[in-house]
Amino acid sequence: MAHVTLQTAGYAQRLGVNTLRTAIPTWARVALGITAIPHLVTGFWAVLAPANWYANYPGFGEPLVAAEPPFNAHLASDAGVGFLAVGVLLLLAAIVGDRVLTLATAAVLFVFSAPHLVFHLLNRGDLSTTGFLTGIVGLVVSIILPVVLVLTIKVTEGD
Repeated sequence: MAHVTLQTAGYAQRLGVNTLRTAIPTWARVALGITAIPHLVTGFWAVLAPANWYANYPGFGEPLVAAEPPFNAHLASDAGVGFLAVGVLLLLAAIVGDRVLTLATAAVLFVFSAPHLVFHLLNRGDLSTTGFLTGIVGLVVSIILPVVLVLTIKVTEGD
């Protein structure tokens, strides 16, 4: 039987989720929550200040987005909405702790991250090796997490 804390059960029960049948391990919830943070920060930043996000992302080291000019406010804002949507889904999966929601979130994160990683692998632009690797490392983690989740989380307890 899955271990469920009272706090977890409270969130899930309010959403109509049977936590004893569908709860995910604590490590998965923590990983989802941690992964949500950079997606939410990136999303809010790009939506609220697209020119600043374009010129300065990730906020340390070389600006990664500005390595691909020209700036386009609409495109930067739309990219931010994508990051924000994925971040919200990651956070919801972490809070609710439902297996089906977690597996759907893993699929969305993979679909969001895999083409993003391929683009960066094929389009280095004018980035230094450090700048290039900075972008790649985060994307590789965003590919590994959903794969690990899918391989380790069962859809129902009887599986």
